[in-house]
Amino acid sequence: MKYLNFTIIAIIALSTSCKITQPEKPESTTQMAIRKSFFIYKTTQNYQNNVPVRLSEDGKMLIWFPGVGDVKTDNGFMKPIQLTKGYLYDQQGIGTDVAFLDFTYEQYSKLPQTPDPEVLMQHILDKKPLKEAWIITGREYIDINNINSLIENSFLKDAVQVVK
Repeated sequence: MKYLNFTIIAIIALSTSCKITQPEKPESTTQMAIRKSFFIYKTTQNYQNNVPVRLSEDGKMLIWFPGVGDVKTDNGFMKPIQLTKGYLYDQQGIGTDVAFLDFTYEQYSKLPQTPDPEVLMQHILDKKPLKEAWIITGREYIDINNINSLIENSFLKDAVQVVK
């Protein structure tokens, strides 16, 4: 019985004294937490200030769009991050099915509410805006300098090109 009480006390002491730590969060946009893969791309025109949405395969309906409160953070807008050689790093989870709205991030964030999908479809500027896109996998954290280094040093051998 003594051993059982001691074991229970030891388990309680250990479980309350252990601290589970999470990986450090990125300190700024120069160091970003990323998914199992990340998406970099070039567009046919400059859409850096335009809000992205995602379309169905046939391009006739929206499958994803941000809420008006989702495009701005305490540090500014969720615009793509400019990389070397004209590439952009997406911060919102876009993919090859991206389209851009005629709303800028600032305009969109000031709307009184998120428009209905039918309304947003009327504001699409370009349904096929990608000139080139790549998915790079196998990284948990990365910073802008590392991404630029991958681009400068022919990262293509480790990436999957999804738009040519």
